[in-house]
Amino acid sequence: MQLDNKSLRQVFHFHQNEWKGICVFSVILLILLAINIGLHYMSPKPIHFSLSPLIREEYQTVDQPKTPIDMTVQIASEKNKLRPFNPNDLSDQEWIELGLSAGHVRSIRKFQSRGGIFKTREDLGKMYVIPDNLFKKWYSYIQLPCEGESATKFSCDPSQENRKVFRGNKVPEYFVIEINSADSSTLKKLPGIGSFFANQILKFRDALGGFVSAEQLNEVYHLGAERVKLIQAHLQVNSESVRKINLNTADAPTLNAHPYLSQNQATSIVYYRQKHGLFQDLESLRYVASIDTATYRKILPYLSLGDN
Repeated sequence: MQLDNKSLRQVFHFHQNEWKGICVFSVILLILLAINIGLHYMSPKPIHFSLSPLIREEYQTVDQPKTPIDMTVQIASEKNKLRPFNPNDLSDQEWIELGLSAGHVRSIRKFQSRGGIFKTREDLGKMYVIPDNLFKKWYSYIQLPCEGESATKFSCDPSQENRKVFRGNKVPEYFVIEINSADSSTLKKLPGIGSFFANQILKFRDALGGFVSAEQLNEVYHLGAERVKLIQAHLQVNSESVRKINLNTADAPTLNAHPYLSQNQATSIVYYRQKHGLFQDLESLRYVASIDTATYRKILPYLSLGDN
């Protein structure tokens, strides 16, 4: 028995280093076991449920893609209540609120930039980007005269309040505004000018520093030659109120901010001034290599040699 106990003690006898190894291994094993148990309880469990036939049908309907026509009708019917409008006056956002896409609005702007004006309701319906279903819904709200077969087909009655003739088309001959001092509400009294074009005119006027000629309106974004011709008789231009740029002190960014000067031309003016000294007269601007005759004539009214 003593021999057996001694043999057992020899078998299970470990040196100090061996005991340390066993302890370290045991600790590592316990840590791994704890991590495994923690991940088991922390991971989300899948939720299994079934939908009733009615809910399942509604759920599937939500994810079904809508056709462009469905989306157009949905936008026009759900988001907006129709009210009288003049298609010549609408902003991009207002067209979109009526149910058109941004691409359709760009097509309308392209038509207007070429001088196109909607003179009758039927003119709007002739635009290929206007869906027939929307045109029918809009018809009685369009503030333009109606003509031809559509006048009977859609029961056109110009006497109704929501069917006013193209606003501004009957402006008295004596009605005149000063273009450099007019605000948005004043501009909208002009024939063919609504919120969109009034804002475009003001934006370009601010960039220029004021108009020196009514002909400059032809440069306003999307305004168009026909619309300019329509309003020119009602405009006066006070060129004395134009904001001028000091040619001898303005830096390149200031010069480049003007619509008539490119970045290269602005930089060339500053470089010429640094090399040759201050401009003694505006005529000397012709000596700047990048300033061609057309640019010189356009920018001249906006330059000065003294204080602005």
